[in-house]
Amino acid sequence: MEQEAQHVVSALQDAPLGVIHSCMRFLGRIEDFFAVIDREGCFVAVNANFARAYQSTEELIIGRNIRDIMEEEEFERLFHPYLNECFTGTDVHHSSNFDFPGLDESMHMDVGYYPLFDESGEVHAVLLTFHDVTTFKNMERKLRQLAHLDPLTQMPNLRFIDYQLNKLQARCERQGEGFSLLYIDFNQFKSINDEYGHNAGDQVLVEFGRRLRSTLRRGEFISRIGGDEFLVVVSEQLSEEAGIALQERIKSMLYEPITITSTLKLRVSVSVGMAVWPTDGRDLATLKAIADERMYRDKKPNLN
Repeated sequence: MEQEAQHVVSALQDAPLGVIHSCMRFLGRIEDFFAVIDREGCFVAVNANFARAYQSTEELIIGRNIRDIMEEEEFERLFHPYLNECFTGTDVHHSSNFDFPGLDESMHMDVGYYPLFDESGEVHAVLLTFHDVTTFKNMERKLRQLAHLDPLTQMPNLRFIDYQLNKLQARCERQGEGFSLLYIDFNQFKSINDEYGHNAGDQVLVEFGRRLRSTLRRGEFISRIGGDEFLVVVSEQLSEEAGIALQERIKSMLYEPITITSTLKLRVSVSVGMAVWPTDGRDLATLKAIADERMYRDKKPNLN
């Protein structure tokens, strides 16, 4: 349909208005919206889909000014600058969300503005085409979300937290502030998978993620960075005392056993290591390595 619409646009750019008006009935069978607007801003022709989107008919819209069928703010934001540019003889394209009064849901449209020339070579009208790309945009948004989410816990993944860390580091450098990050790793997690199965291990990770999210405070970000490892980022430079308190808060989330089945509840624990920017290091790789080392130092007593 999109290619068919483009062929129609090319054909209509040099056609007389009478021909364009006649073609609108054919264009009603194409899913795209079409409209032709003259220099006074009045509709010369529209197809049925465009009229329907504005809760009207072709007969009632033709002859009306574009400002008559929409709010002034909508006209200035979505139409006016592009119409002005197109009347200079230039093809114009933009993409935006539209809330059409005749449709139930907002639609993301790719809009094309094509100048129509008279016999003297002057632009006497503009052909507007609206192509619905809502499904594509929604899919694009979901793919972006999936790229930044851990599929098991639905928490941000390493890619997303690294992006946030880089932004946070840049802000702290500008403002002379600091931040803290904490590595979290389950103690003897392999034994859970070995003894109770990977499904039980997955349930432990999901429940811990849920408990972490439920206690999240302002300025704290969490992520599952792989396996049984998690990362908490705090957008302030924690003192040693505050860091110990946060580590204890994280560990206390697992004081309550995790229910796997009606007959199985598991008691699990985690080890935590913290590093502070810029006190412990100014680059992220060093900071992560220090937090990881301190986490393993915390883990040693739990291995005995």
